Amino acid sequence: MVRLGELSFAFYLVHVLVLRGFETVLDTPRPDLSAGVALAGSLCALLSALVVAWVLNTAVERPARRLLLRRGAVSR
Repeated sequence: MVRLGELSFAFYLVHVLVLRGFETVLDTPRPDLSAGVALAGSLCALLSALVVAWVLNTAVERPARRLLLRRGAVSR
């Protein structure tokens, strides 16, 4: 549950950026998209945001937390 909470925070941080990136690249929102294309695009954006959140959590947040906690223990 803790890991899921950490990932959900990272997802919260990046999901709007990923959606805006998709809008910029695909020149959307477009009202003429079919339901299938819109659903596929939404799933693509969701999966991309999850991957970016996982990478952010794994490569940035966890090492930074370890570094800060180690520094806090040394300075006390």
